[in-house]
Amino acid sequence: MSKTIEGWSGGYQGESVERAYIEAFHWKKSSEYQDNKEGIDLLTGNLEFPIVQTKSSLQIARNFLKESMKKTARLHKSQFIPLCIGEPAKTEEEVFDSIKKFGAWISPDVDGDVGNFLKYVAQIREMCYNPDRLEKMLAQLG
Repeated sequence: MSKTIEGWSGGYQGESVERAYIEAFHWKKSSEYQDNKEGIDLLTGNLEFPIVQTKSSLQIARNFLKESMKKTARLHKSQFIPLCIGEPAKTEEEVFDSIKKFGAWISPDVDGDVGNFLKYVAQIREMCYNPDRLEKMLAQLG
């Protein structure tokens, strides 16, 4: 069954973005996967995408990805956590469809080059297990 919400007003920042997804889809904060520096993961209850990370802007998401991927390459441990950027979609299915295709959901209200960013996220997701290719992608991200 689809969980549907009415349009959000936007302007979410930090914890309010997490709260928006929690309220919209009844997702839960994860205490197991908490990293105060990089944010708090949300448990979706979805078997294919059980954990997501929420961010309020492309710049914050870009910084998160860069730091996460550097850490991944340095530790030789790969784990890609899908991103939800901006306010929630009207349905979880819309979010999960975008995550399946690109590795991220980006709300239409988010400023920036969304199409290009989704391409980078998809490439990073695919390269998580290849540190050499990952380093080249990080260099492209700037």
